[in-house]
Amino acid sequence: MLPILVKIGPITLYTYGMLVAFGFLCALALAIYLAPRFGFPKIFVWDWAFYVLIGVIVGSRLLYFIVEWRYIEWTPKGILLTFLHAGGVFYGGLIGAAALSIWYLRRVQAPLWDAADLAAAPLALGHAIGRIGCFAAGCCYGKPTDVPWAVEFTHPFSGEKIGTPLMTPLHPTQLYESAWNLVIFVTIFVLIRWRRRSGDLWWIYLPMYGVGRFVIEFFRGDPRGSFWGLSTSQWIALLAVLLSLVWWGYWRARTATPVLSMQPTSRSAETHPG
Repeated sequence: MLPILVKIGPITLYTYGMLVAFGFLCALALAIYLAPRFGFPKIFVWDWAFYVLIGVIVGSRLLYFIVEWRYIEWTPKGILLTFLHAGGVFYGGLIGAAALSIWYLRRVQAPLWDAADLAAAPLALGHAIGRIGCFAAGCCYGKPTDVPWAVEFTHPFSGEKIGTPLMTPLHPTQLYESAWNLVIFVTIFVLIRWRRRSGDLWWIYLPMYGVGRFVIEFFRGDPRGSFWGLSTSQWIALLAVLLSLVWWGYWRARTATPVLSMQPTSRSAETHPG
């Protein structure tokens, strides 16, 4: 583990933040590369990414405040420090990014489900990289275990600032989730060429991630809020899977539009926002 990547005088670069940023940039680069396949000009992704980034930051922090309210110092200074330094909750970031994306896509009259399909593979890739940052920092750690692949965190920073159990064999839940996101990424990337209706790729991503997250949560050992024996993320994952089943069983036949062409025409490049 390496929570602090570089420290030069008063300047400290944390591995978690650097890998999350790198993951976002990789996701952005992939989305720009894939944009023409979904009928979008590449410049559109740059504009959209701004709103995605704001939604991720605000949404992840807001859900963190809800889940971890017992451990937050509810003073102006405590709230500000928590907002600036907390890693946030992934599902909160996803919901925040989705909300701002819907607003933005409606405002510029871009096709919602084609944009969602475009986002699916980059989202999984960026998340996979970001979870390695979690592993480096020691957050989102697993329960004590004696499995052969257990890991021990040793850096005092993680024990003091995050509460990670040190010198204790733990499930590497961060790596579990990173690996599962890579599986999702490869699956969706391969299926792009077989996409037949707008929205199909997004509604493959959502239940795949939901099922994996639901299972991995049972191996998590960090405090993160629970309700009726399940964590907040598990309840959201169940809802995501349920919505996906509804989509495939009912909404898809009524609302999804066929994909007419996998390659953008000159007309689509002109009419989509830039």
